[in-house]
Amino acid sequence: MSDECRVLLLSLRPRYASSILNGEKTVELRRQPPLADAGSVVLLYASSPTMRVVGAATLELTTVGNPNQLWHLFSARAGLTRDEYDSYFAGSTKGGALALRNVVRFRSPPPLASLRERIGINPPQSYRYVSRSQAHDLVVDAWDRTELHKLEDSRTDQLKLELA
Repeated sequence: MSDECRVLLLSLRPRYASSILNGEKTVELRRQPPLADAGSVVLLYASSPTMRVVGAATLELTTVGNPNQLWHLFSARAGLTRDEYDSYFAGSTKGGALALRNVVRFRSPPPLASLRERIGINPPQSYRYVSRSQAHDLVVDAWDRTELHKLEDSRTDQLKLELA
């Protein structure tokens, strides 16, 4: 799958997915950051007990560095305490920060069954790439059910264009 044809499917704990959707968390931290370019579409999958693709965003940038550098740069946007951060990165010498923008919440998020039935994949432990056509097939109905104020927002239209 070529880089320009893929969408990042990111698994998140429900707490962090909710924080991203509410705008409280704008950076997702990973020990192994994905290789995705700025402007890439990111689908947000909330793991158990939610088990749904709850929204989408645009990747603003990916920053790779050592854990101390990442904390210094992104702690205010990461949505976790220093203790949680240190526990997550314990033993790691590098990590990545994914800055997200243009976050859109799906009003009726596609469930786990849609991942399996519509596009033939299981949810990733951390992240995986899907084709733009798979992403479109997964969320086509969610766009129509997105909150009206989001439909009027140009961010939603831009994400639709990026998935098309």
